[in-house]
Amino acid sequence: MMSTNDQPPSTTSFLRQLLQVFLTLSLVIGLVAPVIIFLTSWHQIRIFSERTAQEIAAVFAGDVRYALLVASAEDAQVVVSNILKFPEVLSAEVVNERGERLAVGNARDLAAARRTFAIARVVTAESIGAPSALDEGQRTQVDLGRIRITVSLDRAYRTCFDAALYAAVQIVAVTLLLSLALIRVSRKMLAPLATLVQSLRSDAGDASLPAVAACSPSEVHFIYRAIDAMRRRIADDHQRLVRYADGLETMVAERTRALEETRDQAESANRAKTLFLANVSHELRTPLQAIILHARLIGGGTGLDSARNSLSTILSASSHLLELIEQLLDLSKAESDHGLELSYSTFGIRDLVHEAASTIRATLAPGNTLTVHCCGDPAAIVSDRTRLLQVMYNLLRNADKFTTNGRITLTLDVTNDPDCVRLTITDDGIGIPQEQIDRIFEPFFQGKSAQGTVSRGIGIGLWVTKTIVDALGGRIDVSSTPGAGAAFRVEIPRVPNLLAARAAPQSPDGEQKTVAAGRRSSRGIRVLFGEDEAVIREAMSLFLRDAGYVLDECADGVSVLAMLQQDPRGYDVVVLDHRMPGRTGLEILTALRDTLHLGTPVILLTGNDTAELQEEAARCGAVLIAKPVQPERLIEAIALAAGEAAATVTGPEG
Repeated sequence: MMSTNDQPPSTTSFLRQLLQVFLTLSLVIGLVAPVIIFLTSWHQIRIFSERTAQEIAAVFAGDVRYALLVASAEDAQVVVSNILKFPEVLSAEVVNERGERLAVGNARDLAAARRTFAIARVVTAESIGAPSALDEGQRTQVDLGRIRITVSLDRAYRTCFDAALYAAVQIVAVTLLLSLALIRVSRKMLAPLATLVQSLRSDAGDASLPAVAACSPSEVHFIYRAIDAMRRRIADDHQRLVRYADGLETMVAERTRALEETRDQAESANRAKTLFLANVSHELRTPLQAIILHARLIGGGTGLDSARNSLSTILSASSHLLELIEQLLDLSKAESDHGLELSYSTFGIRDLVHEAASTIRATLAPGNTLTVHCCGDPAAIVSDRTRLLQVMYNLLRNADKFTTNGRITLTLDVTNDPDCVRLTITDDGIGIPQEQIDRIFEPFFQGKSAQGTVSRGIGIGLWVTKTIVDALGGRIDVSSTPGAGAAFRVEIPRVPNLLAARAAPQSPDGEQKTVAAGRRSSRGIRVLFGEDEAVIREAMSLFLRDAGYVLDECADGVSVLAMLQQDPRGYDVVVLDHRMPGRTGLEILTALRDTLHLGTPVILLTGNDTAELQEEAARCGAVLIAKPVQPERLIEAIALAAGEAAATVTGPEG
């Protein structure tokens, strides 16, 4: 920004520049216009003088005809004398047909003439031949001689020059008058502006502008009003800045209080983590202590009954320890960026329920019983078998923990909703107080019974259960009456609700929870990976996830096809093992192209890349890769396929 003492880049004022422009313009016009006027008038006067001389010669050609007929020099001289009486005629002569001068005359200023031109006029007469008997004689033109006239152009030249000179003087005079008038008008505009500039340089920004004369041009009034409005806006902004500065201390104090609250929350979280570690330490040490003591009893050579009791205790403590370790692993996975990893397969839900019940029965507390009820026909679902089994384990163990000499019921209902299956776990234990129902799914929460005793465990079992249910696209709720038991209801879709499973859970105030639940939202490439061999699927999934891909896994062809039908456009690339139970990779590829009419890129993995398989894969637009395949090659193939698909959708630039 230029300071008040800085000079403008140009040291020449506007008025001086304007005067220079007009002086230059008048000089150019004063030189060019007279030349044009002179050349134009000189050309016209020459044409006029030539025509006048021709008319004079034509007039005197008739007078000199008789002198040429009789060869009278005296008569010819009289005609020449008459011609010389015309102004601007310098000389005249009469020549007969033989080229002999019959008469000559010159003006006195002939020698002084500088610009002349001459014309010659032929003098003729008619000749009539001898008449015939029938008609008159034939008429012919006879050349008698010539009359020559020389004319002066000096006076015409001086006239043209004087006219051009007078025009130049007039043009210069008019240009100067216009310059003076424009300068006067410019001064009327610039004078108020100069006053305005001086006022702006001298005042502090709050003084009023000087009054502008009413006779000033309208543009000056516009400039004054615009600057006055700008000054008012600047003054308002200044006032706001002052108010902001005044309130800055309050704002800093509020931010300080907010930081203190954040610090307190962090300290509270740290205390909760410390309490969590203490609980984990206690819970891990308790079964370890039991294992150590009963192992010592067995090693000390106790009786057979005591050894059996010790082995039963070691088995129960080991199961408890394993449960704690699994919960800790689930906690670390759910809190990581990757979230829970799911592997979808097709299985019978009734068989899974009986498997969970038979496993849990062996670990129930003495006096507790487990009953299973299955309603409806056996149903096959597409889900993560291991995770769903873990949900039932957690809920059954939770019911066993809070029930003494009671009954636990596991009910499977596949009749109410054709799209979902419902699992209900009820018990007749101590129940859950109403004020704790909304918090039992929070991590690290441990409820208290009506007698004030704290529940056993580390407080993440139910939280992990809800996290798995959310990741599978289902929902879980609970109802309880204190002293009369509790009922947990889980609804799982027959085919995974991928859109719900991919959405990150939200807290009641709309902010995202810090602990991941289900699969996190990602901008990476979405891949559906179908492989029935678990050792291959699990290892390759780790490589693909580390490469940044968002992965859904399936263990059979039926699950792959069901997930594609449920969310046809949910994946950027589909990677299929060709030989899978239920549906082969080629059958899934054919259904994807011919039934679902999707152009999703497909990569087929096969251990037997025959010519027929290659031809069929090429026909359906799939990439065929022979096993064994290095992870880097598969990662590169997926990226290439996704990039080509994106380029096909967006089209070329331009």
